[in-house]
Amino acid sequence: CLVTGTENHQILFHTAEIMAGHLWPEAVFSNSGMTGQDHVVHGRKLANDWLVNRAKTGFREWHSSSYYPHWMAALLDLYDCAPEEEARLKEMARNILTAGCLNLASDAFEGSLVTTHGRVYAPMLKVPDTDGCSGMHWLLYGEGHLGGATGVVPMAAGDFRPPEFFTQIAQANDRVTLTRHHQGNDSRFIVYRTPDYLLCALQDYKPGEKAAQVHPFQLTFQDKVAVFFSCPETSNEGGGHRPDYWSGNGYLPRVFGERNVAVLLFQPGQVGWMSHCYFERDRFDEVVEKDGWLFARKHDGYVGIWSEHGYEIGSRGQYAGRGLICRSESNAWIVEVGRRADWGEFTQFIDTVCNTHPGRDGEQVVYSSPSVGTIRMGWQGPVQLEGTVVELDYPLLDGPYGYSEYGSGRMTVRFEEEDVKLVVVG
Repeated sequence: CLVTGTENHQILFHTAEIMAGHLWPEAVFSNSGMTGQDHVVHGRKLANDWLVNRAKTGFREWHSSSYYPHWMAALLDLYDCAPEEEARLKEMARNILTAGCLNLASDAFEGSLVTTHGRVYAPMLKVPDTDGCSGMHWLLYGEGHLGGATGVVPMAAGDFRPPEFFTQIAQANDRVTLTRHHQGNDSRFIVYRTPDYLLCALQDYKPGEKAAQVHPFQLTFQDKVAVFFSCPETSNEGGGHRPDYWSGNGYLPRVFGERNVAVLLFQPGQVGWMSHCYFERDRFDEVVEKDGWLFARKHDGYVGIWSEHGYEIGSRGQYAGRGLICRSESNAWIVEVGRRADWGEFTQFIDTVCNTHPGRDGEQVVYSSPSVGTIRMGWQGPVQLEGTVVELDYPLLDGPYGYSEYGSGRMTVRFEEEDVKLVVVG
């Protein structure tokens, strides 16, 4: 089928309409009855609106490792190939491309965009090397690898280049950073990047709704060892199965993340039959089960995973030994992540987390994290951290490398003493 309504397809069609109209301005296009010049005017209006919306409110397909390369390819063609009479559109395209390249630089880990996603497919979650943005990252910043050509060819062949200091941001692997995003109408998420892991959590996003391709949480360690959760609607994968066994959710969890800690509440009702965690046991250096917690170490990164109603390790099929399954109708999963730099030995991390004793207080899950404080969270109502209601109304971008007020159309990107101001809406 021909898809025309999704965010990335829209700008692909708008760019194609503008370019075709400029190539044949006097021709009458038989399907529409419009001349090429008519199509230029029509496509210009639609492209302008698309660019303004992205600058003000971000992406509905936020941080999509599948579709970032597609919209970037469209804007690269607009920037490089449109005639000079489209100077305004070309400048707007440059600014949105710059913002996208900043996301790739600041929110990727080992060259892959291993974050929450507005649209994604299971292979990119399970094997981050198949990330559709990896080729762009490889070309721009020297990490990742050259996989698919979408976006890579027009980037390599054209004149657009992000600021040089973006490479320093991408390669700043010795830093601990926290970035907050507000994308689309109501997707708010954190990206917490350290030298040993990256944790990303989509905050309180439409809990209970079906979401064909929304990915609400991911933790990724060195060597691209991934941990994530879902409530599957089917045991099948790929093709037209959306949501499938790993990508999307038959019933979205309620998620809250604070730096290195996350709580995920699943309440699948009649839609899903379980919640589960993608956990490749054999890829960790150590795995320890103690006091209801599952602990794992990858190099100098640590994680503790707690399931309110316990878990079983998958024992059949292709995911034998690669998944944690909870068959309870509802369940809370807690993730506490650490590093040798913060905790010392892995055993110290284990012993401290085992003393936390998470549980229920009425309808709320209570977890006294040794690193971020006490989290109280139910299926409904406010999330509390250390007795204070958590504020989740983030700016469009708020982090060490950039800031943009939601709805402003303006962004400042920076690194140390360098900064660039992007203005799409005057």
